[in-house]
Amino acid sequence: MSKILFLQNFNRELYGIMSLYSYLKNKHTCFVSINSYLKDIKKFSPDIIGLYVTTKDQKWLFDITKKIKNYTNLPIIVGGPHPTHYPDLINSPNIDMVCVGEGEKPLLNLLDKIDKKQCKSDILSLWVKEKNTIFKNKPDTLLNDYEIPKADIRIYERYKHIIKRKALSVSTSRGCTYKCSFCANYSTSFNPRIRPAESIISEILYNSKYKKVNFIEFHDEIFGFNKNYIFNFLKLYKEKINIPFYCLLRFEFINEELVVALKESGCVLVGLGLETGNEKIRNKILGKKLTNSQIIKAAGILNKLEMKFHTFNMFCLPNETLKEAYETLNLNLQIKPTYTFSSVFQPYPGTKFFKEAKNKVINTNFNRFTVNFSYTSDFLKIYRIQKLFVFVVKFPRLKYFLPFLINLPFDKLYDSLCRLSWYFTHGRKTFKGV
Repeated sequence: MSKILFLQNFNRELYGIMSLYSYLKNKHTCFVSINSYLKDIKKFSPDIIGLYVTTKDQKWLFDITKKIKNYTNLPIIVGGPHPTHYPDLINSPNIDMVCVGEGEKPLLNLLDKIDKKQCKSDILSLWVKEKNTIFKNKPDTLLNDYEIPKADIRIYERYKHIIKRKALSVSTSRGCTYKCSFCANYSTSFNPRIRPAESIISEILYNSKYKKVNFIEFHDEIFGFNKNYIFNFLKLYKEKINIPFYCLLRFEFINEELVVALKESGCVLVGLGLETGNEKIRNKILGKKLTNSQIIKAAGILNKLEMKFHTFNMFCLPNETLKEAYETLNLNLQIKPTYTFSSVFQPYPGTKFFKEAKNKVINTNFNRFTVNFSYTSDFLKIYRIQKLFVFVVKFPRLKYFLPFLINLPFDKLYDSLCRLSWYFTHGRKTFKGV
């Protein structure tokens, strides 16, 4: 049995690693390391090191792979959203393989070949560097809905703080039916797959044996895009699980029947992508296909039925003016969300905007809290609106002071306030759900 050590730059469970572990555990040995990387390499003596990487992790990726290669010559494979859409990471001197897309099948094939001491350069879905040659293999077939493994929390059993965390991450599907141009799903060509409801329920019950779970976080791109499926799933969830949960929806999905079913089955909070208050930017530039009237109607239903919801918003968008940034603020003030999240626009790998901006955006200083690419002359004032956005929506009277505040060069203070608001709205305060 080959051994793989997963390294992660995130101090809680990662659903992707739990899924990989579940798929590999019967044939190979898997470990996970958070922070104590070199110590764990010595402790577990893996055959290969795997890193799960998002775009914001790129600086960490370059730093940690350099340290690892100075310590050992073990092969390093990277996977996750960032390598999938930016496989040119293979050109890094400290990276040996890149997994493009789903990791279960290519990782199993890789570990099997390591076991048998066979050539690894022809594994589907992997870009492999051997000596001075890079082998760019075609994508493997995707797992079908019944093959998607039940994520297993036990890979984190030595991390007591994770096992003690009473929320559990769950995914009911893979992929998205929409092609928003600001999302990495824009570049994917496969249809979304919905897991059987019984498999999801079984996964939750299984993981509940190893940790106390009092809250479920459904992290699907869009929870319930299949109407028939979602009502059947919610009924089964109430019968078998019946604990509070959070999910992501689209505004146009919202109707009274769905909200009632969500509340009855335990949903206490839904997340919705508003993105921007300007319809032209939202639909023609971002490809969202969502009107303000749909947003206002859905918010009215949510508020009427007392369902908590939060909105995702972006600022410093392509062609966005100061007036249009205010439209985002005003629309949020109108619909009265329970919470709001805001970020600056980033053309991530996989999005429509990445190719035109990648040399300016993807660098070792990439930071989700920083404007990496300015599109309009108003960007600095818009940037300050983004930093103060959560507070103004929470305390609407601050709106009258905003024209004055965005002209003040207090960017470090505003940045600190934004990070504070992120913690209180994106951390435990929100996702306790009760």
